[in-house]
Amino acid sequence: MAQITTNPTTSTPATALGPKQQFADVYAQEHATTLKVLRAFHQERASYKPHERSSSALQLAWTFVMGNNLAQAALRGPIKIEGQMPPPPPTFADVLSAYQASAKELMATLERTSDSRLDETVRFFTGLGQMGDVPVRELLWFTLMD
Repeated sequence: MAQITTNPTTSTPATALGPKQQFADVYAQEHATTLKVLRAFHQERASYKPHERSSSALQLAWTFVMGNNLAQAALRGPIKIEGQMPPPPPTFADVLSAYQASAKELMATLERTSDSRLDETVRFFTGLGQMGDVPVRELLWFTLMD
């Protein structure tokens, strides 16, 4: 017999929620946690690197913005990947503001997106130097959980 899991934010059986709502619920929880950590970080330590080959705290925080932007691009489709990622803003406060704005825009884009869009595909990296068709739903989860 199949086990029914529940959504951790609502205790509603997960099978009762559509894929957009499942993602939105988990995103809201993850966003709140990420925002709490970013707000607690000492902004004057934005250049901190745990290792010389590591990204700085500022660069790491910027990846959250880029993940939100990638998720939005997947919802809108097609994804246009051109050149390098844009550099982060100069201050941690600017990155924090950009993260909040990108999260708000992602949720607004998700709200406007049809359920069927999540079953469509976009071209994205599937291996080293390889592009392939990736379901939008899977790319959303990848941007959130990677």
